Amino acid sequence: MEEYTTVGEIGRGGQAVVYEVKDNHGMRYAKKILTSDSESAIRRFEREIRLSLKISHKNIVPILSSDTSNDMNSYIMPLADGNLREYLNERSGEVELWVFKEILDGVKAVHDGGTIHRDLNPNNILLFAKEGENLYVAITDFGLGVLSERDSTTLTSTHGMGTYGYCSPEQLRNAKDVDWRTDIYSLGVILSNILTGSSFGTVEIGEIPEKYRHIVKRSCDPDRAKRYQSVDELLEAIGSIENGAYDRPKDTIQREVELTKRKFQYLLEGTKNIVNIYIQNLSDQSLYKDNLPDTEFIILKTMIDKYPSEFETIFSKYDEYASKSSPYDYDYFDTIADLYENVFNLADSDGIKSIIIHRLPIMGNSSGQWHVGKVFARILSKLDDPGLIDEVYDLFKKNTGAASFCMGYCDEISLPSKLNEFRILAQTR
Repeated sequence: MEEYTTVGEIGRGGQAVVYEVKDNHGMRYAKKILTSDSESAIRRFEREIRLSLKISHKNIVPILSSDTSNDMNSYIMPLADGNLREYLNERSGEVELWVFKEILDGVKAVHDGGTIHRDLNPNNILLFAKEGENLYVAITDFGLGVLSERDSTTLTSTHGMGTYGYCSPEQLRNAKDVDWRTDIYSLGVILSNILTGSSFGTVEIGEIPEKYRHIVKRSCDPDRAKRYQSVDELLEAIGSIENGAYDRPKDTIQREVELTKRKFQYLLEGTKNIVNIYIQNLSDQSLYKDNLPDTEFIILKTMIDKYPSEFETIFSKYDEYASKSSPYDYDYFDTIADLYENVFNLADSDGIKSIIIHRLPIMGNSSGQWHVGKVFARILSKLDDPGLIDEVYDLFKKNTGAASFCMGYCDEISLPSKLNEFRILAQTR
């Protein structure tokens, strides 16, 4: 092994000590030295090196070189900027879930390589901040009983093979009678620590955000048959929450709206997400009726400008639901009218405009809402497309009640000549 100069001690335990060292070029590393001369400790140390060398993954701390040929067993690894326990002393919560997902990626690599870690805990998860790269985490200590290097308390509180508080019940009973699900148990405790900042080795269910509680509970079930059976299952559970599988669509839309309002640069992405939510939930009448009319103007405009085909589908479905509104829901008729006026002014689609010029006269006549009549009068004042004018004419011919209602609000506006014949209806109404 290359010669290194000791800079200082990082951590010490009953069987090992870790130093910060530097090479002849001034590059700094961590050097772990086994201080115990017991046969079992030496075997675990050699196993730790052997298992670590089997796995090559960003989220696994690599062993760069090792020496087990003399009385001073040691190895060299990258120098970390801290461990997860230290990190969680300063921050926690859902915003730190990226840490847990990186841990899962590392453990998946461990399990895929046929290894069980058996001592997953925040002291054995290191953080690295390489220049020009984002902070990332990596798992260390594959000794399965070799004590943690960074905290002497943890080093002396390790119970059997593993750290008390993170060990599964079966591992506490018999460290040899375990499988990969013992790591799942440890991961559940770590997830609780990340979400709540809870004390080392404790799970505070009541403090965990409600949508994640079932994941911690299942991961930490005393019966390993009831836990997640693989890291893939745990990753899928986390992904389902992030993808909104347990959320009501209206709540997801509200979150997207709030993000868009706070960060204008998020407008396009947020609008795309909102459009997708509506498209994926075409059968959710409540979602459409309760949310689309309240859409922020800038989001509505972006929906229409950037996703015209999708918006036409969304608007057609909304109109279908709006047509089923109670005839006594007077305030909601005004809400519909306001939405339709905004959409009419923003959209280029004749299909959308056709829906609007058919819906408002009938809805206004059935409800008698003056606001609906005024809105439609403003729309008529801007109508210049011959095809749409013909549609209004045909509608008024077939439904003189709707024609009379609408004309009652058109005294002060200029109409296309073809529609003037209906003014007489308003005078006799």
